[in-house]
Amino acid sequence: LDLLLTRVITVSLLLVSSLWLMSVTVVLSGMRSPNIPDLPDVGFYLLPAFYENDTFSNKLLGVTGAITVFRCLFHRRGITMLRRFAFLWTVLIIGRCTTLLATSYPDPSRSCRTYKSPDTILAFMIETVYRPEFVTCGDLMYSGHTVYFTLMGLLWSHYAVYSYEKFMWIPIATSIVSLVATRVHYLNDVLIGFYLTILVWYLYHFIATTPSLRKSYKLIAWLEKDLILQEEIESAGKIELLSNGVIVS
Repeated sequence: LDLLLTRVITVSLLLVSSLWLMSVTVVLSGMRSPNIPDLPDVGFYLLPAFYENDTFSNKLLGVTGAITVFRCLFHRRGITMLRRFAFLWTVLIIGRCTTLLATSYPDPSRSCRTYKSPDTILAFMIETVYRPEFVTCGDLMYSGHTVYFTLMGLLWSHYAVYSYEKFMWIPIATSIVSLVATRVHYLNDVLIGFYLTILVWYLYHFIATTPSLRKSYKLIAWLEKDLILQEEIESAGKIELLSNGVIVS
């Protein structure tokens, strides 16, 4: 129990720290975002603009997130699901910080066309405190919303107990598409976020469930201590059955 609590607290602190780091990089990226016309984007040609619904994805994020947490509370592996979600989200957030700082390009959001970013980081921080509706421009590559939505979709499908749980991908996919339709992101931001999340998810689970690989990654081995204990118990059970003359296939 103490080890479980320690791992949960560690992952939570890592997540909070990465979110703080991302808030700083978003500020820096916003201050450098060029005030020039939007870049050509296939998604903008295919999807009509719904500027007036630019908060739609945030609302879906809150709703789908609450449903996902509620589902985890009643899943036998709920703690493992939430811990893995938080850790992978942390990894992808840190990666996002590097791409936000690397290149700044024009934000397609309508609110960014007339918005003038504060001249200093301090002024920006003050504005975010006193103006809840503050605008972040240049917060683009890659899409943090897409990372969040995709992780939730993978969580539902990977740990599904009932087949209908996989239908959760429908509102999640709608949320991802809405990011382009409301001009919150370019299509490229969404695609890169989606591809990277899929890659990181399956790579992590492959390492975590492969004992020979897991030994090389101490942090993952520590985080997956409950999985290691489960494997040891199952292995001990098989050895006991074999010693009693029972064939185990």
